[in-house]
Amino acid sequence: MSTTLKVDIDEMESLVSSLWRVEGYLDRSDYWSDRVADAVGHDALAQRCRDFSRSWDDNRVKVVERVAGIRTSVSKIAASFAELETELATAITGGSDNPIPVVRMTPSTSQPSGNSGGGGGGGGGR
Repeated sequence: MSTTLKVDIDEMESLVSSLWRVEGYLDRSDYWSDRVADAVGHDALAQRCRDFSRSWDDNRVKVVERVAGIRTSVSKIAASFAELETELATAITGGSDNPIPVVRMTPSTSQPSGNSGGGGGGGGGR
């Protein structure tokens, strides 16, 4: 079982930007449905496009609210991990530009990584 947590803060911030765009598209969907209706060239079909868009308004508002909630949550999570990363880096370096060496223990051997743990001492002969 892995004990590593990897968080790509840049990817989370990219997701926040994408969710902003989704909200914007949904908020302007009446505008776009009117443009589509104007372009179809058939009055009855144009009216159907407008009717469909208007009939979906209540549900669209709910979707926009949920997307906004997800965007806000992802943004807060990214900010929290960024803050944690800064705090951990400060703790590790002691707040200086000279980092303190960190030895990571491997879970299976409880030995510092990069050390086979065999020790020196030679021979053991007979």
